[in-house]
Amino acid sequence: MQPPPTVTVDSIPEEGSSLSLALDPAWLAQVFADAAMKPAEGRRASAKLRLDRDSADVIVSGTVTARVVADCVACLEPVEL
Repeated sequence: MQPPPTVTVDSIPEEGSSLSLALDPAWLAQVFADAAMKPAEGRRASAKLRLDRDSADVIVSGTVTARVVADCVACLEPVEL
């Protein structure tokens, strides 16, 4: 399992930084361990992030794209979302 990279505040330039990441399926499964859903098998997950500094704070914005499987509340069958 490989977690996403760690970024130190000092490494973010004043103008900010953008990251595109492939997310490890095993790491994503761990993130969803306590959720009512799990990552869909054989599907890729990714994140596109923008990191901006505000003195000692970091503002993170962006999107995470992943297919997940959850139980349908009507029929209780697994549904890929």
